[in-house]
Amino acid sequence: SPAAALILRFAIASTVALPVLVRNRARGRRILLPACELALFLSFAFSLQIMALGKIAASSCSVFLACTGVVVQVLELVFDGKVVSPPVGLASIGTLLGIVLFNAGPGPVATGPAELAGGVPGEVLALLSTTCLALHMWRSSKKQPADEEDSEGFALALASFQCPLVLLFCVLLHAMMGTVSTQSMLAAASAMTPGSWAQAA
Repeated sequence: SPAAALILRFAIASTVALPVLVRNRARGRRILLPACELALFLSFAFSLQIMALGKIAASSCSVFLACTGVVVQVLELVFDGKVVSPPVGLASIGTLLGIVLFNAGPGPVATGPAELAGGVPGEVLALLSTTCLALHMWRSSKKQPADEEDSEGFALALASFQCPLVLLFCVLLHAMMGTVSTQSMLAAASAMTPGSWAQAA
């Protein structure tokens, strides 16, 4: 199932990130709470994306995801008072018009688990997924403490802490929704080729 594949992907990511996490365990107290917040945004974003793909085509969902930068600009304008330059504003408007035109016409039919999220339209789920990703990007830029000297090291440590937290949140969320089980996890793992494992990593 898509949910099982998502969980396996973050299980691989958590394994890869484990050495970085161990090296930065001294930063745990400063990083754990921000990492939890960002991991929640990511887990909801990817889970909503799975639900959207059950109702709309992947091409339509990808167009919504292309709007992530626009949503970040809106968040910065509303909450930070950051003024958007005219070129960037025109580009954002063009992106939005492109999304409207793309989704107004007929497109390929989705083949995913359409029973997820009941009667919620796929476009709404894709937009919510995009919003969660934008919130993750916007909040990530605010997490570095002012007294942190190693900005790159802090960002890497923050990312390494997020991986197992996203894995945990996705497991809990999909277990409560009944969209993943041990059997589906094993089936998804056995169906993956070596190339699929390498791509997921």
